[in-house]
Amino acid sequence: MAIDIRYTINTSKIVYDTLDGEVIIINFDTGNYYSLNKTGRHIWNMLESIPFSSLIITGIAKVYSGDADYIAKEITQFLKALQQEELLLAIEEERIANSPQSNENSESIDSKEKPQFEKPGFQKYTDMKEMLLLDPIHEVDETGWPASKMPGRKNQNNKL
Repeated sequence: MAIDIRYTINTSKIVYDTLDGEVIIINFDTGNYYSLNKTGRHIWNMLESIPFSSLIITGIAKVYSGDADYIAKEITQFLKALQQEELLLAIEEERIANSPQSNENSESIDSKEKPQFEKPGFQKYTDMKEMLLLDPIHEVDETGWPASKMPGRKNQNNKL
């Protein structure tokens, strides 16, 4: 048996959607939001149905051309970065070597030239943090809404 890492999208802290082909992820605990590059979007979409890192690496290697070791290393780093941003949760578990293989994009791409592998990544944005951290339901006091959860931030009456 091989040890593999199973990932799950951290839906207790984030929301995400694909808009015009762009994956947007919002972390409501931190107020940060993210946009994934092309390879990152492909990996994120695979995470919804194929949560194992080894199967994601195998699936991406079938779709893109490039050095297999480099692809595996970059995908592993990308998944760890998503985990550090609290967008993914990782669970180490044992599973048998002959587990189901990825069928996403597994149709034969040999007849066409594979696109070159692009390092997966994301852009992290913090410019809307203050607005995203506002809680219109729970953060209402005598001064009214909106009241900020930002530490050290004073409201209209200069109260902390």
